[in-house]
Amino acid sequence: MKRPVFVIVFALVCLAAPSLRAERFGAVSVENVPQAAGSEWQSSYFVREFRVENAGGRPAEVRICIRSAGDTPFSTERSVLIAPGAVQNVVLYRPPADAGGRYSESLQMELVIDGRPVKHSLLPDAGSSISYKRSGILLSGSLPLHEYRPFFRLDRYGRSLESSNIPVAQWGRNLRDYAGLRSIWISSEDVVPPEVEAALMKWVFSGGTLVICVPPGSPWPEGTEGPDGEPAVRQHGWGRRVVCRPVPAEKCAAVEAYLKRYADHEGKGEENKLNGLKRPELGGGMALLDSLASNDEFFARPQPQSFYDELGLEIPTVPLQLLFYVMLVFVIVIGPVNFLVLRKFRKEPLILLTTPAVSLLFCLLVVGFITLSEGWYSRAKAFGVTLLDQEGRQAATLARLGVYAPIAPGGGFTFDSGDLLEFAHAGAVLANVDTAQKLASGLLQPRIPLCYSVVRVSPQREKLRIAPEKDGLAVVNGLGARLNALLVAGPDGGIFVSDSPVEPGERVLLRRGKQQGSVRKMDMARLYRAAQLAVREKRCDPVSGELPPGYYCALAEEPLFYTPGFRPDRFEARHAVIGKYSFAGESEDGN
Repeated sequence: MKRPVFVIVFALVCLAAPSLRAERFGAVSVENVPQAAGSEWQSSYFVREFRVENAGGRPAEVRICIRSAGDTPFSTERSVLIAPGAVQNVVLYRPPADAGGRYSESLQMELVIDGRPVKHSLLPDAGSSISYKRSGILLSGSLPLHEYRPFFRLDRYGRSLESSNIPVAQWGRNLRDYAGLRSIWISSEDVVPPEVEAALMKWVFSGGTLVICVPPGSPWPEGTEGPDGEPAVRQHGWGRRVVCRPVPAEKCAAVEAYLKRYADHEGKGEENKLNGLKRPELGGGMALLDSLASNDEFFARPQPQSFYDELGLEIPTVPLQLLFYVMLVFVIVIGPVNFLVLRKFRKEPLILLTTPAVSLLFCLLVVGFITLSEGWYSRAKAFGVTLLDQEGRQAATLARLGVYAPIAPGGGFTFDSGDLLEFAHAGAVLANVDTAQKLASGLLQPRIPLCYSVVRVSPQREKLRIAPEKDGLAVVNGLGARLNALLVAGPDGGIFVSDSPVEPGERVLLRRGKQQGSVRKMDMARLYRAAQLAVREKRCDPVSGELPPGYYCALAEEPLFYTPGFRPDRFEARHAVIGKYSFAGESEDGN
């Protein structure tokens, strides 16, 4: 995918120049940076990028805020200080508002330079309604999707394919730019800068599928050709990188003839003849693309709105029977009792004062009763799974969380800028992204459960040091947490287990168990589901049949490699680490 640096720079300059539109405000100019696709995805991040230049002789403070017009409580803002003569790309983003619903919004943008609001037309879609959808697949614009659409049966799932309106060389440099996508297809001829390639591979590590299509007659990327030209699939973290040739050179003539006949029948409205056309057999490359266009097993994951039942979050129930009796007493006291007492003392006019007073007293009693019964504290529960590549020192964490609180946390929520978030039953999604993802406290609505997911791909030095010994495997816990259960698949596929919890830094000897590791081809989707079951059941047994040699499963009761965004008063966390290890070089750096 790589090209010489001068080719990349030249392509970026030539392609970016016509697509940017600058507006000048004194010494400061601001222009749009185009995105990979023209529409938003339902489960993706809202992202807008601007290029800001300060041609003046003193620093310029620029604040940009994009919010939804009307009553929809969504916004994102960022403030930057631009040095004299400097140019900086300013990215604004926010997580999707609610993964469970389809919605549209109308945008407004506020631009403030050195404390003064300025008028502008920098937001092309300002005032227009943007509909969010679940696209699923992003394609490089260099792939001839329209020409080959008969091979993908787009009448069934064409909406899941989105062709990029800018070259791959201009695609995003962050994981969030590819959130919500199941797979990405590019051409082996595309120019892919190192920063874009790094972001794409990070997305693959979190579970995505990157497909590199080799055009007919073009050479295969070095070291990637599969047997007999079949697709070459390489596992990378939770995801995979696929290289394939959809149309072999020797099949080009047959394909062009088929597409011509298809276009002729379609142009004449002869739809009944389309089904009778026999498609040329193109081999595994086109079959793989067809299957990816309709489904991708790893991303068949539930959305946050379904986490409530899975997590079993503790939510207090209101004693309705007792509340009914309180209301009955209230009706009796505020009506007959109130009237009869005042009449006895001939103070009937005071009913104008006693009625609201009694109402206020009962309201306070009800609020106090509910507060005392459920407690004045926040509670949260989390299940997480991490895939840790100890040699590559990279981890991909997928966590599911549920939060319930009588009041929203005063400090709001703070997540790392690289975290991918999805919410269900969220309140106001008001984001400040100056240094991190800071979401206002209105995200959590009082007494309404908030469910959300956190995906984080990060460099990690933590690991288990594993070495063979005569009677088993010696393990030193370097994960930084107490491990309640530990299971290791040895080099021969045998399963080694710990008899007791392993404290941080502790060295233990694992005995060989009765189970046997996986002898099937490794399936990351199956392994992920087994790890989720292990977390729920608090034992490693569900994973034993899926672990190949060189992997381990460790269970802890605290969040690892991610943060919940705030500090709950009561927090129950369970976490599974699926680690890839090797004996060689484990102690070179002393970790």
